[in-house]
Amino acid sequence: MKQYSKSFVVKLSLLLVGGTTVLTALFVSLMFLVGSVILGSGESAKIQRIKHLIETEYFDEYDEELLEEGAYYGIPLMLGDPYSSYLSSDDVEALEESITGEYVGIGVEITIDPDDGMITVISPISGSPADQAGIRTGDKFLSINGEEVTGSTLDEVVSMLKNGKKKEKIKLELLRDGETISLTVIRDEIVVHSATGSMLDNGIGYIKLSSFDDTTVNEFSDVLSQLEQDGATSLILDLRGNPGGTVEAAQFVADLFLEEGTFYYTLDKYGEKEYFETDEGMNELPLVVLINKGSASASEMLAGALQDRERATLVGVTTFGKGIMQQHFMVDSSSMLKLTTHEFYTPNGNRIHETGISPDVEVSMDSDITLGDTEQDIQLQEAISLLTE
Repeated sequence: MKQYSKSFVVKLSLLLVGGTTVLTALFVSLMFLVGSVILGSGESAKIQRIKHLIETEYFDEYDEELLEEGAYYGIPLMLGDPYSSYLSSDDVEALEESITGEYVGIGVEITIDPDDGMITVISPISGSPADQAGIRTGDKFLSINGEEVTGSTLDEVVSMLKNGKKKEKIKLELLRDGETISLTVIRDEIVVHSATGSMLDNGIGYIKLSSFDDTTVNEFSDVLSQLEQDGATSLILDLRGNPGGTVEAAQFVADLFLEEGTFYYTLDKYGEKEYFETDEGMNELPLVVLINKGSASASEMLAGALQDRERATLVGVTTFGKGIMQQHFMVDSSSMLKLTTHEFYTPNGNRIHETGISPDVEVSMDSDITLGDTEQDIQLQEAISLLTE
């Protein structure tokens, strides 16, 4: 069974929301109640009463199949966990699409801030419409095309951002550092190249790793191989703005830089630990890793392992702090349930969730600075300095 550590993102299509006025907050509550019958909770009398009232008293038309499907969405919704959700067959198809590195959307990773309940940007994907429009880590969604989204679920915001025509303009109101700003972003096809690289001065190879997905293994291997052929004698791995991805892709990168040993371990609801190991096959080039608030999940897993095992020096600011993992369970032949099942820890037992990974060398930087620009990027400048001392 495949594990994913990516935060809930705008890549997923959740068809429950939109397209009908029937699906109101009242119906979300109903969906949960209908679902409780499916789970055998003993609420059948109440459910049957509600269903009967709708059948006999509700004035408008409604889709019975859609209402039943809504029950499956509603059950995990009531967990209060933004990372757990029901996936219909259409959603499963969208999930598979999202990890290939190609999809339609605006290119931004979002989550719910547990402190204020607002939909918050983890990171815009480099080069995406969201990135080009100026969306930043930490921005909070207030409205989309004039519709207020404060208090909305991730599912609802995902649908509003994703579902629609390519090249369509989307007007956003965001809260940034206590001020309301307005931006326009264009929904478009997103093609993510997870790994890109270049040679800097003094034999330093630079690799930007923007995500962990199905393209990572081949792209990262090709970039690293090319840099070594070009004479790289040390490396900078840039994980800034990398919101995570598949555990398998992160494991692949870890295997390149770490000897045999613990990559991370997980803790489940029963207190059971499971350890995941790296293979021997270490690249021995001196390594500095760049991190920031937009580095999340699998990025934190990798950065934490490299730090704990003294393989790399971390430069930047403390990471996002998403240290929980989701698993996908088949419900029937075409649908899934995504559930948060484990918390993961660094090899030394450091907790990541809601804490993040702290850098070895802290360097704060204005968010307007272009990452990777050796003239402006002081975090990159610090990394270069450490490798040329």
